[in-house]
Amino acid sequence: MYQLDKTHPDVPRLKSGERLRPGHPAGLTPPQAKSLKGAVAGIDVLFASAVCEVIVLPTIHDLSDLRVSPTCTKNRREYISRGWCLVELCIAKYFGRVVNTMLAKTRSLLGVDHAIQPEEFERRLVLGDIVFTIAADKIGALVLYKRFHATMGKDALL
Repeated sequence: MYQLDKTHPDVPRLKSGERLRPGHPAGLTPPQAKSLKGAVAGIDVLFASAVCEVIVLPTIHDLSDLRVSPTCTKNRREYISRGWCLVELCIAKYFGRVVNTMLAKTRSLLGVDHAIQPEEFERRLVLGDIVFTIAADKIGALVLYKRFHATMGKDALL
């Protein structure tokens, strides 16, 4: 899993698919990357626990008037087409962990069953209908999504 600090001033200059040089301050150290990988890989376990509350943010308000880093830009891709957003929403919804249901856009997302067969998830990845900012995240997210989908299937049998 390749992650970087998107607020670092060098990051906006990267071209699509380009990586920072090894050891660059915006890149995660190996222990940080390992920790992040472990946390992301177990997000379904976290969301299944009774102590977890998830806030879904389908809309980010215009930040142009705020004095923020130039890397804080609105993602133009529809929320449900963003890889991690889709995976996390499906898992959080399934375990009943979404807490900001007072927002119309969140209720709208929760009102649709976005959980699809893992094969369909893979097909949408190939077609570009589901996109990850960091392409390497697809692998871990797909493993996580398959495990979530297997849990759904098992629970349906009970």
